[in-house]
Amino acid sequence: MQASHMTLPMNLDLFTREPEQVLPRDGEAWLYPNFFTDLDLSELQSLIHWETQQLFMYGQWVEPKRLVCLYTDREHRYNAVTHKVLDWPHSLLQLADKITAIHNEKFNAVLCNLYRDGTDYVGWHSDDETNMDQSCIASVSVGATRSFKFRHKATKEQVSVELEQGDLLLMRYCQQHWHHALPKRLKVDTPRINLTFRRII
Repeated sequence: MQASHMTLPMNLDLFTREPEQVLPRDGEAWLYPNFFTDLDLSELQSLIHWETQQLFMYGQWVEPKRLVCLYTDREHRYNAVTHKVLDWPHSLLQLADKITAIHNEKFNAVLCNLYRDGTDYVGWHSDDETNMDQSCIASVSVGATRSFKFRHKATKEQVSVELEQGDLLLMRYCQQHWHHALPKRLKVDTPRINLTFRRII
């Protein structure tokens, strides 16, 4: 890994709590606690065009346990499904602009995930598609607190982060080495929305 990958351009005037680097090696995951203070779960639930997703896995079509929506400026093909261009709601563009102000990179897609309660989850995976820029994927949490886990692909070492309302997690150059997951949490009976801002190339 190039040494230049390990420096995160930041405008420290934008927030009051310093970010925390949660990964010990092989990439970065910077946690900005309560970065967004005015996000409304109900508003986002109504605004976003949620749909069930079909993924082709292990030789068959499966329906993941969450609702999704992909807003993108460019057509994107993933897992045998082509996602057409879909215009962003203005409020999501505003969120992207605030994140861009930290690290000076532009996003052209945001994947929205709705976990309706603690039985909705996503298993171990990495966002390492060849047409996805690996320099930065920004994840915003809205709603219920959930555990977000990393697992190193070689050593199987695990790191767990509690993501709360308004938290921002910037993942940089870590997809090659780390899987991540949002496991079930059966005691959670309220929804969580996750917005992952990306750049499709």
